[in-house]
Amino acid sequence: MKKIENLEVSEILDIVNNTADQYIVNIGCGNAVLDDPLAPLIKKNIGGLYIDQQQGHIENCKKNVNPLITAFQSHVTPDNIKTSFSTNNVPKDIDILKLDIDGYDLAVLKSILDEDYRPKIIMSEFNEKIPPQIHFDTFFSEDYVWDTSHFYGYSLLAGKDLEKYGYYIASLYDKNNILYIHKDYSDLFKITESADLDHIYKTQYLPHAFYYNKNVAHWAQIDDVTELSNAIISFFEGIGHNIDEYYINPNPRNDSE
Repeated sequence: MKKIENLEVSEILDIVNNTADQYIVNIGCGNAVLDDPLAPLIKKNIGGLYIDQQQGHIENCKKNVNPLITAFQSHVTPDNIKTSFSTNNVPKDIDILKLDIDGYDLAVLKSILDEDYRPKIIMSEFNEKIPPQIHFDTFFSEDYVWDTSHFYGYSLLAGKDLEKYGYYIASLYDKNNILYIHKDYSDLFKITESADLDHIYKTQYLPHAFYYNKNVAHWAQIDDVTELSNAIISFFEGIGHNIDEYYINPNPRNDSE
């Protein structure tokens, strides 16, 4: 069997659920085609819920997905995602949950899992610019709007927070998505623990780094974590983001860390 990082998303779906009753959720779906890791699934005869905050994306999504998938407009927050799921009768045992909202993604994931939803597979965009020695997470704010800068999301290390919900970090997917698998299904891929974060970052992201990250590419060359954290904080300050907008550890600006 191929390693999970070498499998297509359709293969992963069929491994965790090889029945005709498959269900996927895509939060931050865009038009369901462009740059979306679940794009290969949209014409399959499977059910699901696709959510995006832009009505134009939803209208295009409806044209692109199969009739069993519901396209739903919502500005997703950690507070309202539960209502969106219950309104659309999302099952607790989702086969694949994909999340990409360019913001407080980890807070939304935790909110879903706190409601006892247990997707077999989670694909979540992370902030690939931040090396795996740093725990970084953008705080939820009602006023948050992504400014198209490098400030958003959470780091690879912060993704290990989901281990308390029973998830292993299996690999990266499409360079800037973390591929999680729930421990109840990890044996299907011969996975018994989370991958080595430094290894997957150096082998699955850095060799294929996005060109638009060039101005922060030097972060990956900083070995001292305090120096690295200072560099990240200073960069974000320079583009107008204060440290009270996010969590970072180590935090050299705070003696209590």
